[in-house]
Amino acid sequence: MRNEGDAIAVVADEFGGAAGILSIEDIMEKIVEDIEDEYDADQAPVQWIRKLGERDHLLGARVELDTLRERLALCLPESTHTTLAGMLRERLHEMPLQGRVVQRNELTVVVQQCSSQAVQEARIRW
Repeated sequence: MRNEGDAIAVVADEFGGAAGILSIEDIMEKIVEDIEDEYDADQAPVQWIRKLGERDHLLGARVELDTLRERLALCLPESTHTTLAGMLRERLHEMPLQGRVVQRNELTVVVQQCSSQAVQEARIRW
């Protein structure tokens, strides 16, 4: 693909028939996580927050810390990162696994969903 300058390639099966189509974006998404583009409009927004109960929320980990401070009136610790996912990695010094709990004072964050590259969802209670 790279040598020919093609953006897509037809994947052949063992019999020489077409098994599917592969794009540069498909390859990149396997390496670095999902890449958002104009074709992803029907997917959930990056900064979503779902209320589960009083002071209990499930949220996309790409939500900005300032958004959490404003919408949920949270007193979050200062961070050099702008998102919850970045703050979690900063605090833990590693990629947190699913189920990992981070506590600070009355704030509890539980990683609900993640890949090998990024935290995707977290539950936050205070």
